[in-house]
Amino acid sequence: MARTKLPRPQYAVCHLSTEQRVRAPKHTEVVLRATPDVDEAAGNCAVQALVAIGTEFFTLLGADSHTSGYQLSHRALELRLPEFGPGSDLAAYFDEQPVSEDAVESLVWDGWSACTYFVLGHAVLRLTAGGEVALVAGCVDEEGLADGPGPAARFSLTAWQSLASDGAGCLYVSEGQRIRRIQLPEAWRATEDGFAAPGAAGAVAAAAGALAEAGAAALSTPEAAVVSTLPLTAPADVEALAWCPPALRGEPGSISATAAAEAAGDDGDAAAGVSGSNGGGGAAAAAAAAAAAAGGWLVFTTRTALYRLPLPLPASATTPPPPGLFDLTRNLHPQLLAGAEGQRGTADGRGAAARFDHADAIRADNAGNIYTMESWSRRVRRVSPDGCVATLLADVPEQFYQLAILPNGYMVLVSDRELRLIDLGLQPLLPRLYAPAPAQQARSLPADLGALLDAQPDDTSDLTILVGERRFHAHRAILSARCDYFKQRLAGDAFADGRVQELELPDADPDAFALLLRWLYTGGTNVPEGQARIVATLADRLLLPDLCVAAQAAIASSVRPDTVVDCLLWAWRYCESRGSGGADDNADGDGGDGSSGAREAGAEGDASSRGGAGAARAAASSRAAGRGGGSCGGFGRLLGRLKRWYVAHHEEVAAAAGGSRARLAAEAPYLMVELMDAVLLARGAGVGGGQQLGSS
Repeated sequence: MARTKLPRPQYAVCHLSTEQRVRAPKHTEVVLRATPDVDEAAGNCAVQALVAIGTEFFTLLGADSHTSGYQLSHRALELRLPEFGPGSDLAAYFDEQPVSEDAVESLVWDGWSACTYFVLGHAVLRLTAGGEVALVAGCVDEEGLADGPGPAARFSLTAWQSLASDGAGCLYVSEGQRIRRIQLPEAWRATEDGFAAPGAAGAVAAAAGALAEAGAAALSTPEAAVVSTLPLTAPADVEALAWCPPALRGEPGSISATAAAEAAGDDGDAAAGVSGSNGGGGAAAAAAAAAAAAGGWLVFTTRTALYRLPLPLPASATTPPPPGLFDLTRNLHPQLLAGAEGQRGTADGRGAAARFDHADAIRADNAGNIYTMESWSRRVRRVSPDGCVATLLADVPEQFYQLAILPNGYMVLVSDRELRLIDLGLQPLLPRLYAPAPAQQARSLPADLGALLDAQPDDTSDLTILVGERRFHAHRAILSARCDYFKQRLAGDAFADGRVQELELPDADPDAFALLLRWLYTGGTNVPEGQARIVATLADRLLLPDLCVAAQAAIASSVRPDTVVDCLLWAWRYCESRGSGGADDNADGDGGDGSSGAREAGAEGDASSRGGAGAARAAASSRAAGRGGGSCGGFGRLLGRLKRWYVAHHEEVAAAAGGSRARLAAEAPYLMVELMDAVLLARGAGVGGGQQLGSS
């Protein structure tokens, strides 16, 4: 099939160097900001396109109209720099002959404080509407890694770091595989007219000087920004960050909470989170979508994939743990929006089927779409809120490295020498003056119990669970009500464990147990791909079938040609160890007549002589068997799904799986024969989906 050639769009050019002013090429960026002027035609604040060239700021004339000519303001903005306190040495960087070749980068507008923020060296600075520049956090010429009050914090920023604002008082800055959060102080919040009082930057600098002398006590002082590191390690270096508004209702690709629940499906194939109700991941996905409907998304990109986090972030992720306590239950697990980590390409498509090639810059529009600039493949792509990727511009000249969306709907491509403006009819995300006070959120039982778990250890917990080298503080009543295993083990009239203050789970994985514990408290958690197998095994062991099924769904939804053999062998071994022989569980999740559960109960019935844990599991397994709940926990159904996936993608597996197929033949020869028979049968029938293949 011939490749569809994209039409070459009409564009206008704004040259950064003119006859009136010859300018050496310097790093250039464009950002929209609100100004104190009132746009009488629109009845709101005026919007200005601010262009940073090196360390100078200009305005782009004509950015709010469909004119044929665009030009920069003749004079740069007059900047006022602090004369004392931290940042008092900034003037040297903004002189006509600056002491450093560092340029202003990562410009972002923050409506909450009505200021423009940017990166210079290893520091984050801000520019007010009146031209005042002030230090926010870090130090321009001092690299490091330290959280705390702004002037004391340190960053290690590269040439391609990125800055984003959530419009609610927080900035986010990328730093390798980390994302740092800057909480702006309430004193910086814009006044009712949307702008801080004149001289605010100087006042902030003075306050910052006092804070630097106060040291650790500055953490409780309201005039300082506070830097913290999010409990997140990105799959690869973060190339760009952006705040993305929730998709407009009715727009193509928009996502509602209900749709997110439906997208998770009966078996949770699309689930990134899991539900504690009746299986699947719908409740967690719906909760994430509902949260994003209020606060939007924090989107970040690596070179080959886009991810997002719903905002606002949970309190557990933004509140530092007590000293000496490293709590992995705080970890954030981003959702994959589109692309595949480490797999370069230019294929359009939805979600993991799409490919990116060095996505360096991203911008959002008002409808919740994300636009990417890819320097290696030289193209601009649009990613809709549901992860559908489409190429807008191909063969972009290689000198362009940034993009922005102007008030007139034009996309502007940025290079050191020119701005290229293209009429694509986009919906610009116009800057707001300030974020309205958030509506009072209705309290919910999952949220309250999640907050209770986040507050541990406190004087409310009455049980400690030792898992490996980590101790988890919990509440007997909640564990007993939510989990048959703990209900039996903590029964005071049955086992000695019912009276102890500390229980042990010596063979459990601490990280997996942290996720399981959050599920017990809140009914939902995120199961990352790397933890899904361990969580499924632990959930089956502790008799939590809903969590087990949802973890299995996470496994099935993330399988790839290079991982399917490992997943098959793991699921097959688990079924063999449970005596199911890989037989399908019933479609409704029952296990037949409960014989496997009864066998397990008989096998572990004498475990009470060794302690309460085995006896508790045996007793609870017997009850599960009596209800018709098989002990295989749905692993037979998962094995069947993995087999069918293998057959449907056997050519891709042959190309990507390498020697693992030989290992499959050596360790599970009958399984390999079954798969090959199904492949031949599918070829003979002219199908590729393995419809004839079951689980046995």
